[in-house]
Amino acid sequence: MRFFFSASVHGKRLFEPNYKLIAQEVKRLGHEIDATTVLNQDPKEMDTWNEQTSLDFHKKVMNGMKKADGLLIEASHASIGVGFNLASAVQLGKPVIIFFSGKEEPHLFRTLEKINDKFQVVRYTTIEQLRKEIPPALAFATENQDTRFNFFISPEHAKYLDWIAQTYKMSRSVYLRRLINKEMDKMAEEFSMSDLI
Repeated sequence: MRFFFSASVHGKRLFEPNYKLIAQEVKRLGHEIDATTVLNQDPKEMDTWNEQTSLDFHKKVMNGMKKADGLLIEASHASIGVGFNLASAVQLGKPVIIFFSGKEEPHLFRTLEKINDKFQVVRYTTIEQLRKEIPPALAFATENQDTRFNFFISPEHAKYLDWIAQTYKMSRSVYLRRLINKEMDKMAEEFSMSDLI
């Protein structure tokens, strides 16, 4: 599985060993990780960026997130950029793992854990605890990875799905998954007896 890693670049002063441990463990467990936008950046250099440099960096982050199968975010150091990346990750509908060490955990984390079955928060206090928590978190994310399914729909169906998205503030894929889940619930007994599994 390919993961994209996001964290506060300015947070490297306190959390760089944690960032590096996450990247090392992901690789050790046989996955790929793109952590370059965090690990290869100098916080002092970032403070001197102009508008174009910042825009190029943002595009690189967004492209990395889109190419990844899952997203890893170390959110112990408060950062508007990391918050934006978290919101984008949730919108992409991919498994998201938040690593958090601290006392003041944002309420948003608990909310997202309750409403999004692909979102998990790994709370830790020591680097050794972090090391132990990474393997089960990655296993959970791997199990919750979506299978891509493309199909053609009529313009009328597309218009309806766009209306659903705007009216109910949910993506078209979330809506379609909900419809499939309702049908699965109706046919649960028949489906469980199927030899397709």
